[in-house]
Amino acid sequence: MDCGDARPIASGRRHPDWPVADPEGAPLGVVRRILDDIDRRITDLPAGLPST
Repeated sequence: MDCGDARPIASGRRHPDWPVADPEGAPLGVVRRILDDIDRRITDLPAGLPST
């Protein structure tokens, strides 16, 4: 979500950077697609995490 270098880097940690469209001024249908995309990414995130 374009945090870029604003977050601290922790060795051995994964920091996904999701390209997400800016919904400002977009029609409702586009905003819903953006929200659906974010929801899908969050839902899929645990599957990509290492097991402990």
